[in-house]
Amino acid sequence: MAGLKALGRQPGVDFALTGFDDISEAAICSPALSTVQTRPRECGRQAAIMVLERLAQPAQASARYVSPVEFKIRDSSPPPMKPLTS
Repeated sequence: MAGLKALGRQPGVDFALTGFDDISEAAICSPALSTVQTRPRECGRQAAIMVLERLAQPAQASARYVSPVEFKIRDSSPPPMKPLTS
C-alpha cells in the first residue's frame, strides 16, 4: 500500500488489494486490508493426522484436506460487484 501511495494511487480505490492469513495489522492499517483468513493450526493438526495415518498404513491411498477459508472484505478492496441481469 505504501508503494501505491508513493505513486499517487489510492489503495481500495485505484487498486484492490488483498492479503493472506489475516494478520493483526491487516485490520488496523489504513486503509484496512481485505484478507483471506485461514486456520493454520487446523491445517497443522490435519497434516499430523495424515502423516500418522500414512505411517500406520503406508499402502493406503493418498488423502486430501481442503482447508476452509473466509474472505474478509475491508477498505482496501471494494465489495464484490452484483452480477448483471439481462
